[in-house]
Amino acid sequence: MSKKILFAGYPAVTAARMREIDKLATEKFSISADRLMENAGKAVADTILKLTPVPAADLCCVILCGRGNNGGDGLVTARYLYKAGAAPLVFLVPPQEGADYGTLVLRNLKRAFFSHVSVRNAESDIAPVRRALSACHIVVDALLGTGSSGAPRGIFAELIQAANESGRTTVAVDLPSGMDADTGDCAGGCIKADHTFMLGLPKIGLLSPKARRHTGALKVLDIGFPRELLA
Repeated sequence: MSKKILFAGYPAVTAARMREIDKLATEKFSISADRLMENAGKAVADTILKLTPVPAADLCCVILCGRGNNGGDGLVTARYLYKAGAAPLVFLVPPQEGADYGTLVLRNLKRAFFSHVSVRNAESDIAPVRRALSACHIVVDALLGTGSSGAPRGIFAELIQAANESGRTTVAVDLPSGMDADTGDCAGGCIKADHTFMLGLPKIGLLSPKARRHTGALKVLDIGFPRELLA
């Protein structure tokens, strides 16, 4: 039997195990995926506000959001930053042609609009993204989550490159986009974060030595999983 790898007292898990825990939280403990996403975004926003020396009223954040649930976490983060008095600007990757966003992303996109959060499409011409990055204090990476694999392509690769070239303090939500959650490998472009906020439990790949240059400081955020699921 393999020995558990611990980080800050939490057992490190694979992406597959994390999906099992998400499912058990809903099926066994009646904690909806919507509630977990809400908790995650709030926890990320609260932690950003604690780590930055800039007062909330003066804080400008660019939040790069993907199409999946990692992007949904970013939308919730933007809403709570705005509520605290900060100025978040979201660039959201459009859905694939002929498709739409998932239910949770659509729900939180609507909530963002109703909360007056500024949300723009991340177009193929990313010059507006680069301009926004040059003027912000913090970049939040919510592009790709634990379900992604392989090298980022297209708009994802361009946004990752722009974020890395901005020189701004970068916070990765759950893991740096482009990194394999199980191995810590980066097949292509990968966010170089100053801080990575792992949601619920640490992802095992992020603890490998080769991942360190991309993760920055690691922190586990409590998003409301029952203690029984975290053992």
